Amino acid sequence: MTKKKNKKASSSSSSSSSSSSSSSLSSSSSSTTSSSEQVSQSLISSSSSDEDKRIKPLDDESYKRIKKEVFLVVDSEMNTVYQINDRLIWAAQKHDVITKLLPLLKRKINKKYKVTGAEIIKMLQRRHRSRHRVNNIGNQGPRAVNNDSRRKLKNTAMNDKNKKASSSSSSSSSSSSSSSLSSSSSSTTSSSEQVSQSLISSSSSDEDKRIKPLDDESYKRIKKEVFLVVDSEMNTVYQINDRLIWAAQKHDVITKLLPLLKRKINKKYKVTGAEIIKMLQRRHRSRHRVNNIGNQGPRAVNNDSRRKLKNTAMNDKKKRRRRAVDFMMQGGNKYIKRYPKKDLFKILNNSGYHSEEWEETDDGTTATARTAAASTSAAQTTTIIDKSNNTNDTVVKDEK
Repeated sequence: MTKKKNKKASSSSSSSSSSSSSSSLSSSSSSTTSSSEQVSQSLISSSSSDEDKRIKPLDDESYKRIKKEVFLVVDSEMNTVYQINDRLIWAAQKHDVITKLLPLLKRKINKKYKVTGAEIIKMLQRRHRSRHRVNNIGNQGPRAVNNDSRRKLKNTAMNDKNKKASSSSSSSSSSSSSSSLSSSSSSTTSSSEQVSQSLISSSSSDEDKRIKPLDDESYKRIKKEVFLVVDSEMNTVYQINDRLIWAAQKHDVITKLLPLLKRKINKKYKVTGAEIIKMLQRRHRSRHRVNNIGNQGPRAVNNDSRRKLKNTAMNDKKKRRRRAVDFMMQGGNKYIKRYPKKDLFKILNNSGYHSEEWEETDDGTTATARTAAASTSAAQTTTIIDKSNNTNDTVVKDEK
């Protein structure tokens, strides 16, 4: 009997010891995770001083503007101090970012702005998360990359559709304009557009902020001058490669080409660096698309040329219809006066009201001749509708 009691006592003591050991292990594991989180939080907060506590949090506009400046400094001046590796996770390099990169970066940024260390870390962490995701998708193969690009295009189209809907609702009533503007600002663009916009306007200085934005006529005139300088004088400085995507050479364009080009252009005009980059990016997008179509074979090139001819003919038909409506309005036609001018704008600029200047049986020569005849008949003249539309800020101008 005593032996049985001893066995029971020993078994109960062993079970209690095992349960206590498991509880101690779980508590130690939880303490280690909490301690690691505490260490990371302490490292982030250690870089913040009493001055940081007095700095007000950034609003959305200030956050976006300062974020562009932070990314530019990180990619240029701080490139030799520490480089954030997109292949590694953020936790593996957070300590080095906070201890090596953050102090110098914060000292540089706070010469112009007032930002806390926690907000700078948040900016860097969000960009790393996006780039790390792109790197992981690239490691999965071309199929995953293709699916991701399709997803980005779908999101971009959806955001553009939401913007158009919000802008149309804002023009309907003054009371709904404020709400539509807030919704359009909250529905931001896709991550790829945010990265491109951040690097485009990151080269802006205090002088750029005082320069007024260009109107359409000035933009077109200066754009020709910029392209002429890039193709002639700046050809030996840096050449934009049409075969590469814009993201692969954006940093070189901003650091190598933009300073000299901006200095040259601003001798005659007053243009910001962001507008010059926008001109170069739009031309590269068009040329890169043409290069990709050429790589697909002669059939794709033929289809693209037919598409261009079709669009040109459609635009010429819109111009001819606009001139006809202008003639009827000048003559005092009673039927055309029944329509408000805003409705006439929508009808004349909507392709759904115009039949296509195209036949499936047309060959290349017939379509070219028809387009050339339509272009000569559609002179680029400003009509009454265009003038009144400019005053109402609702006009869709003719493409030159």
